[in-house]
Amino acid sequence: MRIEVTISKQFPIKTFDTRVIGIRWLNILLKYKKLILADYERTVQTWNTEVTFKGSVAYRGANPTLTIGTNNKLYEIINNGTNIRYDVMDHDPLFLPKTKVGVLRSVPGRGGVAWVDMDNPRDGIAARRFAETITFKYEKNIQKELLNATLEGLRARKAL
Repeated sequence: MRIEVTISKQFPIKTFDTRVIGIRWLNILLKYKKLILADYERTVQTWNTEVTFKGSVAYRGANPTLTIGTNNKLYEIINNGTNIRYDVMDHDPLFLPKTKVGVLRSVPGRGGVAWVDMDNPRDGIAARRFAETITFKYEKNIQKELLNATLEGLRARKAL
């Protein structure tokens, strides 16, 4: 499974004109691609595992789309959470996980896995919901900027 953010907007095809609107969309999508990639990178900055995020921007017809994500299995587990786990964490009273639910950053953390007990399942890992948090953070602004760019493009087209 792939963990990703996809933000898309559909406009009536009759309003679309590549010359005046498409370049505006492209600039907006590229700006947010950079911001979202930075947010994703912050979620893994203290991890010992390398996670690669890739993004793409496109518009087909009148549908601008921004997609950013990763195929990393560990990231998928942390993002989606689990129902059970077999890892037994050490009993450090100052235990601190590297990530928290809905927080787009990673801290050094403290403590870790003491051993694995396959005969004694424990409560799972809470889903960190990075992709959901990123989508919520940016989607409204992207939609608004795409609409404004479309309206500006339409006004510019009438001036041509």
